[in-house]
Amino acid sequence: MTPKIDREYTTCDYRHKTIMASVETFKTAVIRIRNILRGPGVSITGMDSMRHICLYLLSRYMTRAKVVSLEVPEEFAWETLIDMAQTMNGGVQKALDCFYHTEEDSLVRHFDRLFGTDKFSFDIKNPQKHKEILEIMNNVNIGRGAKIKKTIIDKHVIIAPGAEIGYDLEADKKRFVVTENGVIVIPKGAEVV
Repeated sequence: MTPKIDREYTTCDYRHKTIMASVETFKTAVIRIRNILRGPGVSITGMDSMRHICLYLLSRYMTRAKVVSLEVPEEFAWETLIDMAQTMNGGVQKALDCFYHTEEDSLVRHFDRLFGTDKFSFDIKNPQKHKEILEIMNNVNIGRGAKIKKTIIDKHVIIAPGAEIGYDLEADKKRFVVTENGVIVIPKGAEVV
C-alpha cells in the first residue's frame, strides 16, 4: 500500500526549509563580512563591526530605482558600486570613495541625511577588503527598474529589469513561497521575469 502524502505538510515543510536556507545564507554572509572586518589590514571589532555590516546591508538595497526615489545620485547605486569595484585601473578605490569619503559626497553621507544622523563613521581604508565585502553582498542580480518589497532573496538569483515582487501577493503565491506573514522567499538560483 502506498503511503498518503500530506500535501499541506509537505508545502509547509518546503517553505520552512527554504526560509531557513535563506536565513542561513544571510547569517553566513554576515559572518564572512565580520571575519574580513576583524582580520588583518582592517581590525574592526565589536559594535564598530556591526555598524559596518549594517552599512553594507543598507547599501545592497540601494538599487538604481531606489536611489532615484530617495534623491541619492545614481553614482551611489549598488549596481554602479559593483561595476566600479570590478573595473581595473583604480576602480576599487573609486568604489570605496563613492561608498565613503570624508570630504566628498558619498553613499554613507546620504545615509546620514536619510536617517538624520550627524556622521556615520566608516573605517575601511583597504580597497581590496571593501571589494571582497561587496562581492559577498553581490550574490543577487537585480535588474534596472525592478520593484521589490517584503522579500528574502537567496544567492545567485537573477531578477529581470522591471520585475515586480511583493506588490501582488496572489500572483507571488503562484510563483514563490510566501510565508503566513506575507514575506516572499525566492530560492537560490531562481530567475524572476
